[in-house]
Amino acid sequence: MKACRHGTSVHANSGSRAVAVDPIADEVTGLVHGVWLRVTHRSADPIDRPSAWAFEWNLDTGVARRCAIVSDTETWAELGVEQNRPISDGLAKLDLGSTTASILANLVSGSHGTLVQQTAVEQRPFGGPRTIQFTARFVTEPTNSSDRTGNRLVRGISVDLGAVQTCEHAGLQASSLGDRIALSLTSPREYRAIADPDSLRLLYWYGDAPEDIAWRNAHVVGAKPVLHPEDAIHAAVTAKLLKSSPFGTTRKLNLRFLTYQDGYTPISVTARAIDLDDRSRALLLTLHPKTDE
Repeated sequence: MKACRHGTSVHANSGSRAVAVDPIADEVTGLVHGVWLRVTHRSADPIDRPSAWAFEWNLDTGVARRCAIVSDTETWAELGVEQNRPISDGLAKLDLGSTTASILANLVSGSHGTLVQQTAVEQRPFGGPRTIQFTARFVTEPTNSSDRTGNRLVRGISVDLGAVQTCEHAGLQASSLGDRIALSLTSPREYRAIADPDSLRLLYWYGDAPEDIAWRNAHVVGAKPVLHPEDAIHAAVTAKLLKSSPFGTTRKLNLRFLTYQDGYTPISVTARAIDLDDRSRALLLTLHPKTDE
């Protein structure tokens, strides 16, 4: 097991048993996030390694990254899945069912050492939905010797449990009464999102996302910020105010967002605090883009 911490596979025999331990590592950082352990009879046929991968989410930059190797025979490129993307895009393709609020609460306020294990359904460009199980640990990693806060990271492993059965997926996607009421109150061309009040990073779209705002490019190195830098200052002040405001407090903002035409467009935004649990407060943003009518 110690050898696996450095990325080395271990295969050994003990009596009639064969033991194999293979690391599940992040090829960018070199860190081993987990291991695949199997104990079989020495005469048994070899067992194929399951589809499992390491991942890292940077909560400060808003970038979700997964290692390139899915299994012994597949890569994400072959499956049409991006390795690097905004966290909000990763969550948009992940059906967490009734645990969505608790997962978002951890993304906002999960402390160093917090552990999360969850089963979810992931949508992929090719093929049907897949059931996955992920185990993640929240860590705070200093960027230098004088950094007292450091980057907030989520590191873990995911395992593909196979294709989703139709009835199973329907159970996860079933809308609650609260969901139906919320959607009925949403006007056409109105979009709702959850954001981290400290970093202002977008975490989750509730319902459809606007097609013209370049939020999917937020992870691209060197790209323009999605929120105009001059407006980010005002938004940060508003977010800080809402974190300590009474429940139901709202603020109206006019913010400029980056479009896929590489320019900024003004959008009216209503911001309010939303309590994800008794310790986590996020921002609920309602965007009201102008219509051509």
